[in-house]
Amino acid sequence: MELPPHLKFQGILKQGHAFKAEVQRDKYSRYYFVLNIDPQTDTALVLFTSTTKFEDHRNCVGGDNVHIVLSKEDYSEFEESCLICCDRPIVINKTKLENSLGKQHYRLLQPLPLPVLNKLLQGVLNSPVVAGDVKKMVLGSGD
Repeated sequence: MELPPHLKFQGILKQGHAFKAEVQRDKYSRYYFVLNIDPQTDTALVLFTSTTKFEDHRNCVGGDNVHIVLSKEDYSEFEESCLICCDRPIVINKTKLENSLGKQHYRLLQPLPLPVLNKLLQGVLNSPVVAGDVKKMVLGSGD
C-alpha cells in the first residue's frame, strides 16, 4: 500500500534519510540524501547525490577531502560503487521538492548508516566551496 504523498514526503525529512527519484533535469533516477540537521523546519533542503562517473569530479576544489567513495558494503541500497562529492550540494526549496516528488513515483530508501553520514558531514566541513549558510544547515554551525 502506497502512503499518501504528504506522509511519504515526511519519510525523507530527517538527516541521513534517502530516496531515489528524478529531481534534476537529466531524466535519471538518482539516489538523494538529506543532510540538513533539521529538515522538518528548514525551508530549503541540502541534498547530495551519488555518481558512478568518478572522472567528472577530478577537478573538485576540495579534492579527496570532499570525495566520499562508497560501495554496496557501505550502503546496501547501492547497486555499484559510487562517489559523493561534498563540494556540490543541491540546495532546493522544500515545497518545490515536495511538489516535484508528488508528480512522480519515487522510492524511499534506508537511511544512511551513521558512519557514512559522518563521512559526508566531515566532507562538508572540509569543503572550501560550500557556503557558510549551507554548512550551518548541515552542521549546525558556520564552520
